[in-house]
Amino acid sequence: MKEPHESVDVMPDLRRTIRILTEDFADAVASAVQGAVREQASEFAEGLLEALRSASLSDIVGGAGPAELPPARRAAGPARRQRRRTAGEIDQLAKEIVDLCKKHPEGVKAEEMRAVLKVEAGQLQRPVFLLLKRGTIRKTGQKRSTLYFSAA
Repeated sequence: MKEPHESVDVMPDLRRTIRILTEDFADAVASAVQGAVREQASEFAEGLLEALRSASLSDIVGGAGPAELPPARRAAGPARRQRRRTAGEIDQLAKEIVDLCKKHPEGVKAEEMRAVLKVEAGQLQRPVFLLLKRGTIRKTGQKRSTLYFSAA
């Protein structure tokens, strides 16, 4: 038996017990919160799916009919590929470019070509490149100040 005047160091045991209890409590709370969140999320998803199954399109978009729907947006990313043009289509566009350059001896910008010929920018690149390579048209300037002229 220990003497009453001897001190007993119980602090390390007490600290270890408190640490274990704290960790157990934190784990129990985290588990309970995760379970509650999963249950609420599941109930929300089920309710949303049920609402979508029973709703009409006008209910979903807030009463807007098809004429009132906002225009569809494309996802950001690579542009859609155009259908591959035939050599005949490229040659036809090239002829139209040459005719346009002949009508405008002061020169034509690519932007003006697109507007007059009603084509997209990507559709002009190949025929213009071929015409420049053949020497049928010539160009001066750079970038947006480029002017195209008939070589004849």
